[in-house]
Amino acid sequence: MGKIKELKISYDEEADVLYVTLGHPRYTVYKELTDDFIIRLDPQTGEIIG
Repeated sequence: MGKIKELKISYDEEADVLYVTLGHPRYTVYKELTDDFIIRLDPQTGEIIG
């Protein structure tokens, strides 16, 4: 992965979820790594984007 040009972090207190987005919003697929950790991937490249 190259340099991160944009990083957005937000927290949903009600759901107790921290969202981290790398770059501009785009279509993603989700992969659950553990019960408490999910990553968002670009479906074409497999790049982690959130």
